Amino acid sequence: MLSRSYCLHQARVCLSLARLTGDASVRQRLEELALNFAERIGGEDDLDVAQIFAGIKPSKIKDGNPA
Repeated sequence: MLSRSYCLHQARVCLSLARLTGDASVRQRLEELALNFAERIGGEDDLDVAQIFAGIKPSKIKDGNPA
């Protein structure tokens, strides 16, 4: 089982890399990975997770899963 802090860190890294890339498919994959790490952390009530994903457009997330 991965620790909460490790998953939180990895989600942040994935989103940072997603912001830097110019390739849309790479960006989407990195956002999907970040969401996978977030699912391991907790639910929507988690403030850390909510702050991390504030930059992702809601249209990309459907029922907690990437579109």
